[in-house]
Amino acid sequence: MGVLLISLGLLMQPTATPDEPKQQPAAKPKAELPQYSYQGTVKEVTDKSITIDDRGLGAKMFPVSGPLAKGKHPAEDLGFGYTYRLSDVCVGDKVAIFCSVTDGVCTHICINRRPGGKIPPAPGEPADIVFKYHELVQTRQDWEEKGTPIPGKYHPGGNVKGIAPMPREAIPRIAPATP
Repeated sequence: MGVLLISLGLLMQPTATPDEPKQQPAAKPKAELPQYSYQGTVKEVTDKSITIDDRGLGAKMFPVSGPLAKGKHPAEDLGFGYTYRLSDVCVGDKVAIFCSVTDGVCTHICINRRPGGKIPPAPGEPADIVFKYHELVQTRQDWEEKGTPIPGKYHPGGNVKGIAPMPREAIPRIAPATP
């Protein structure tokens, strides 16, 4: 019975007449999304490239995409913090970049750490969001470098009073009661 109803439902669907062409949804132009990432410490920044050293394994130079070379941030947002401009990056920053798989051009930059300094706000990041990327990574950096407590909204355990930020000492278990 169910198959019959489904078949009848399909037969009742409107179809295009020969005079009326079937409308196809407009295809959005697809921007080429980055295919691989690279992380490390920035060794050099020019107006056309960024050089990164991956944990002492050797420096590698990446040419940057047109928007980054022109001082703009990427149009497509890959998520939290991947909208930094080339001009926001300083030598010594710990960064992650995304590169095109076809030509190895750097298309997105994310600043994860600025040792001894302040991480700037990510361009293109909405002003009305609660969790701002630069505040999150800055609080982690300040806790590691200066011991500054992590605010509740960025605390790994949530906004819970009386819990120290990670890593914390484990509380010894109480021995089970004896009857």
